[in-house]
Amino acid sequence: MKVGIYVRVSTLEQATEGYSIQEQTEKLKKFCDVKEWTVSDVYIDPGFSGSSLKRPGMQKLINDVEQQKIDAVLVYKLDRLSRSQKDTLYLIEDVFLKYNVHFVSLNENFDTSTPFGRASIGMMSVFAQLEREQITERMQMGKVGRAKAGYFHGGGVIPHGYDYKDGQLIPNEKEAKIINYIYDQYLDGWGAQSIAKSLNDKHISSKRATKWSHKIVTEILANNLYIGKITWKNETYDGAHEPIIDDNKYFRVQELMAKRKASATKTNQRPFRAKYMLAGITYCGVCGARMFTLKSYSIKQHKYIRKYGCYSQSTIEHMIKDPNCDNDKYDGPELEAYVLQRIKKLSMNSKTIKRINDQSTSLISTDGTKAQIKETEEQIERLLDLYQNGAITYSKIESRIDDLNATRETLDNQLKQLESEKLTNGSSKNILSILSTASEVVDSKNYEAQKRLVHALIQKITLKHDKVTIKWTF
Repeated sequence: MKVGIYVRVSTLEQATEGYSIQEQTEKLKKFCDVKEWTVSDVYIDPGFSGSSLKRPGMQKLINDVEQQKIDAVLVYKLDRLSRSQKDTLYLIEDVFLKYNVHFVSLNENFDTSTPFGRASIGMMSVFAQLEREQITERMQMGKVGRAKAGYFHGGGVIPHGYDYKDGQLIPNEKEAKIINYIYDQYLDGWGAQSIAKSLNDKHISSKRATKWSHKIVTEILANNLYIGKITWKNETYDGAHEPIIDDNKYFRVQELMAKRKASATKTNQRPFRAKYMLAGITYCGVCGARMFTLKSYSIKQHKYIRKYGCYSQSTIEHMIKDPNCDNDKYDGPELEAYVLQRIKKLSMNSKTIKRINDQSTSLISTDGTKAQIKETEEQIERLLDLYQNGAITYSKIESRIDDLNATRETLDNQLKQLESEKLTNGSSKNILSILSTASEVVDSKNYEAQKRLVHALIQKITLKHDKVTIKWTF
């Protein structure tokens, strides 16, 4: 019998417990010698967790099983195969047994060529899953315990202003000065974006190896870690680390941030999510980046003018698609007026109205398809019940179950298509209602109503030099 040996180790600790690649391989080869089995190949996954099947050795093993290159799979211990109950049962039932390949675990003395072996595998995989969940729970409890004791959890990026040594946060004198600079500038009336630009202009590096941004500065200003606190899962504890911002400065900043936020909300008389009409739906046709609104003072016109420009031409690094983008900037009011007139023209187009009306009047039913899916699932369940009760062998029902699963997949796709058409059907009626009042809204000069109209009818607007392309929602 040709055997494929599978070995895996995920941590140094496992190696010290006798799970090393070499030890597993030697024991399994000796077992094969005793059984007079031929070792066809050894599949190795060093440093991979058992929580996922996305491992190179495992994928090669699965491929060789499907190519029927081996007759059996041998592992040192069940959890070397997988720590997931779902993945273990998938491998045994849907991969190994499907291709008449036995599975043998040396440590637990399991052999799927026997009914007892198959039953035992199922039970043991449950315990493997339980063990993993317990480990995860202990890790979470450990992080909670560290937070309660005042220690940083240690995951992710180390906070600006600190180094992380021996499990503790240690103030970084150079970075601490930057943190204080950020707080001081904010109290002097600077905004987060202005502070970020100032730091970038001075070529001061961010801990994240990226440029300073509005988001990074805002996070620093709101982080109570700088006054000696530790927050974990929305709970705050006294930290064991040294503060680098005094309480008075921190709380003055929090008060100022709250006032600025309240003031911005109060002065914004446009409660819709986006302040301007085309925000969120306009894209650059040159580089694909989003468009944003910007204001600049025109000396010639003696007033501020508003335009839509490409984010690639901005200083917001994570929004830039192509720093060499040469798209134009578009006069805001003119572009918005053009889009509104396109909507008005569309609302009076009889062919468009007829097409949408035809969609809304079509009758779509999913009941028949749902009934077929239910019947197919019941047939599969009946066959599996017969197999589990020992009334029939798996090989006799395998082909039929494959056919039924294929049928169910086809029916599922049909149902998704019908549901999509049904959704379109309902949406079409809503679109007709919106279009019936579109002309009135366009002429009303009610900016909020016009904005809602635009976002209800338009999915995307692409701007490329003098070309405006509109993608409708219907």
